[in-house]
Amino acid sequence: MVFRSKIIFTFLVAGLFTAGIVAEDRVTLETLLQETTSVERLAVMPVPAYTTRQFSSYDRNSTDPEISSEEKWFANYDRNQYIRIEENQGREEFVLMDAAGPGAVVRFWSANANDGGIVRVYLDNKAYPALEMPLDVFLGGKTAPFITPFCGERGKGWNCYLPIPYKEHCKITVSKSDIYYHINYRTYEPDTPVKTFSLAQADLLMPLIRDRAAILSEPYQAAASYDGKLTSYDISLDAGSSEQIEFFGPGAVTRITSVAAGDNIEAVLRSCVLTISFDDQEGAVSVPLGDFFGTAPGLNPYQSLPMGVLEEGMLYSHWVMPFRERAVI
Repeated sequence: MVFRSKIIFTFLVAGLFTAGIVAEDRVTLETLLQETTSVERLAVMPVPAYTTRQFSSYDRNSTDPEISSEEKWFANYDRNQYIRIEENQGREEFVLMDAAGPGAVVRFWSANANDGGIVRVYLDNKAYPALEMPLDVFLGGKTAPFITPFCGERGKGWNCYLPIPYKEHCKITVSKSDIYYHINYRTYEPDTPVKTFSLAQADLLMPLIRDRAAILSEPYQAAASYDGKLTSYDISLDAGSSEQIEFFGPGAVTRITSVAAGDNIEAVLRSCVLTISFDDQEGAVSVPLGDFFGTAPGLNPYQSLPMGVLEEGMLYSHWVMPFRERAVI
């Protein structure tokens, strides 16, 4: 088996790298939108700090792993589950989420949003909802500000990734309960300043929302470019052989691209192991080449912000991997 790869590395000195990441003391729809297209932020601890939590329609009978029956731990009726039923303004509502702030909803998913009726999002203990619309419209990606690709039906699931920050409290209800759902949200420290979401605010930020949406629609083309050292490295490997390339810091690997060829591309991507060491962390990365780029078995075209595979077969990684003294690949 022969493996051939062209890999392009882009490096950035630490001072310029950290300068590109701006910590925000206040959480707003605008700051959260900026986060949605920042790969750099994944290389540092978030400021302000938060805890990620989830509400979901998991089967409430699944409570005790010591009772491994289909009625208990393996209970699998993961729909039509909710916290409670409320009566608001003379109507019945099923509560899916009830959380104290400060926080932000960052993902809402449902497998059957068209069965959820009307979704209502109550913020900061207000009697009237800040959002009120059919659930399939909220998650459908066709109505501003909930536009594609922040929202939309993909892979038989309905999604919304447009962030909804709140200062004091968030409650989400639906008028029909027989749905599957996940709601992922952040909880910030109690003194974190948060500007609560409103449709008026989202309307003012539509230029930014559309700009972020355009980036997420073509993530390979939209990846941030850095002023660093670009190095191309062509290698041919026989079974059992290896080669390495070394870089000195401070710096950060910000892009790796690879084109692989061989008699059996699935075997090439599985058998060739990519190992990266940073400073005193030997083998910080050690993984089959295809797995590193998120494609296995074989080449499966897709694009995401941190990594992907283009239609012509080029693999790319935009993970930001900083190092202080030395990187060996």
